[in-house]
Amino acid sequence: TVSGLLYPLAVQFAYSSRGFLHNLEPSFVDFAGSGVVHALGGCAALVGAVAAGPRTGRFDPKTVADFSPHNVPQVLSGTMLLWVAWFAFNMGSGGGPLAGRGGAATAAGAATATALSSACAGVVGGLLAPALRRGTGGRP
Repeated sequence: TVSGLLYPLAVQFAYSSRGFLHNLEPSFVDFAGSGVVHALGGCAALVGAVAAGPRTGRFDPKTVADFSPHNVPQVLSGTMLLWVAWFAFNMGSGGGPLAGRGGAATAAGAATATALSSACAGVVGGLLAPALRRGTGGRP
């Protein structure tokens, strides 16, 4: 429903010459589609969270041990898939190495920024995790 119905409507509003966002003054500017994608994804996630409701018993001290927090292999495989996709998307959004003059330098800069930002986020997460776990009995 989101990719087949809602996303095409949002793209029409933002990028078509007849779309109302395109005809605003100043005109709507969206680099590589990030605004439309993230706004629509965030709204869809909010609607899904409201529809699903709270996880009953998840934070009840009597039943908290019944819940498994995550599946490490699935988390790691999803992270790696997303990381590889970010490299492709970020380098291609800047024009890519085949975009002519300066395209390779732009792509190299995007690859460097992607690698460094993900590495820094991992370090910060690793440093903060022990502090955030204090008082939880070691549970995430």
